[in-house]
Amino acid sequence: MKPLLTTIFFLFFFTSCQKELNAPVVEVTLPSNESRVSSLVISNGYTGDYDSTVFRYTRDKTREVHYDYAGDSAARTYYYDALQRLSRLEDDKAIYYTNNDTAKSVSFFYDSQGELTETSTDFHAKSGIKAYYNNNISADTKTVIIYDTSYRGLSYNLDWANRIIYVTLKADNTLLYDSCIYFNYASGHIKKVVSSYNYDGDKEVTSIDKFTYQDNELFGWGTTTIQRDKPAPVFEALRKKLYHNLANWYQTSSAMQNDSYQPFPVPGGMFKSIKYKGSASSGLPLSRDVIIDVVYENNYNNDVLEKSVVTYDMSGQGIAHYSNDIRYYYSK
Repeated sequence: MKPLLTTIFFLFFFTSCQKELNAPVVEVTLPSNESRVSSLVISNGYTGDYDSTVFRYTRDKTREVHYDYAGDSAARTYYYDALQRLSRLEDDKAIYYTNNDTAKSVSFFYDSQGELTETSTDFHAKSGIKAYYNNNISADTKTVIIYDTSYRGLSYNLDWANRIIYVTLKADNTLLYDSCIYFNYASGHIKKVVSSYNYDGDKEVTSIDKFTYQDNELFGWGTTTIQRDKPAPVFEALRKKLYHNLANWYQTSSAMQNDSYQPFPVPGGMFKSIKYKGSASSGLPLSRDVIIDVVYENNYNNDVLEKSVVTYDMSGQGIAHYSNDIRYYYSK
């Protein structure tokens, strides 16, 4: 159960919190303007790999530091250019894992219109691995085709990381559709993951339909339904602070290699529940049902989330409860 809950922590860490830290700012009465937040301390009641996360904001970067109960830490840093676009992402541990290697940093490059056209990833084994973004913009939608085929070479072969990703966005970069094709040249296998996103009138995601194909055969399918709680402006501001111009789609789409390392799995604010119901064939004649049910009991001070009690239930693996707290620090 612990590894699974650790993964859920990374997916939904913004509902967690706990360790008192000596931040160089003063804790004061909660203001209505979330732009004054200079740092957040999020403490996780379930102690896994980490039991607290601290976000510190400056103009040219945001630091996301994870502390574990033994006092060790690992940091992820988001850097921004003069136009306040995400320019580089670094992580002490890993941005994602692939084929027994770790991605340590990603740099972002844009054209004169401000569209993302290229990324360069530094792995532990090799640096400067590029992915190319081909943008096709119409009046109300944008299609992005991402080519990650450069991961395969004579001296460096990441197998499943040879990918082509098709992303459809609204004009405001709201993610509508995401399709990722994985080619394994060593074995000849092909895997395809397709996700479509549904929104309400407030542009908040309500459900995600996901299908997985293995060698053109349907392998897994299901729907994640999201019920939002009252707005939580500080958390929405945090999501936008981290990814800036890419906040509405990059970290949610397949552009990030490993789903377990997407800090905000769905666009939007705080939730009452996130539920997944689906099936997986697992190579067997009969499929098996998969149900994941995460319920949040959130406590607010006006519109400021201060505590969240999480109930996590996965069919066949029992139920877990843990309580989390959030501290806000503000600039003078």
